[in-house]
Amino acid sequence: MSPVINIIRVGKGRHHFDPKWKDRKDPPLSAYGINQARFVGNMFPHKGKIRRVFSSPMTRAIQTALEAFDPLNALDMPITVEPAFQVPSNRPSDVGSAWEDLVETFGLAVDASALFDDPDWFMNGSDTQGGDSTIAKQQAQKALRVIWEAAQGMSEHDHIVVIAHGSLINELFQGKLAIGYDEVLPCRLIDSPLSDVPMLSPENDLLETSSIDNQGGGLDGDWGSEIWLPRCLGRSRRCLLLSLT
Repeated sequence: MSPVINIIRVGKGRHHFDPKWKDRKDPPLSAYGINQARFVGNMFPHKGKIRRVFSSPMTRAIQTALEAFDPLNALDMPITVEPAFQVPSNRPSDVGSAWEDLVETFGLAVDASALFDDPDWFMNGSDTQGGDSTIAKQQAQKALRVIWEAAQGMSEHDHIVVIAHGSLINELFQGKLAIGYDEVLPCRLIDSPLSDVPMLSPENDLLETSSIDNQGGGLDGDWGSEIWLPRCLGRSRRCLLLSLT
């Protein structure tokens, strides 16, 4: 079997709370978002089994990854910054920073080599606020390819973590499985006969699920009363989804 893919939504950025950041590019995490990321890091049960951590190149996404999984850097496992997980939108808060700036900011904590071949990655989105559907679908296919390639050679006991944005996660789940980002129906990643990369496909019934009460987690009611962690037991891939709302 293949590794478990853990898809975690980026924590809330400063632009969600501070009007001054609405029209600035690449806003950082808010204090609320930092708490969200730390909460996920504290409750994540398989840190010792993580083999790769991918992040969108947006500053708030990298910060989410570092706040949740920074101790992994002690194992020489930097966060892999991957343009395939960027936001498919060119609104100010979704326009990122050049790779040189990211390396200067985060140093050896990140591996930004994937940005070298695409120096204009931060201008690859849509001019529409919600993102163009065609671009979003192309972005989702790029993301699936990255996940698929990373999973090769790993065992069922290994874990891959992906820090991505809500719009891309919604596209990955084809707009069908994400329900307000608070609960997610089971899904699986299966090999598509039309492509060499996996496609997402829904399951009919809930498989293994567990819920997490947010009490004591340092988060307020916006988190929701619980998060669903569907244990997706697909033929080819398995996927867990955590959502920071």
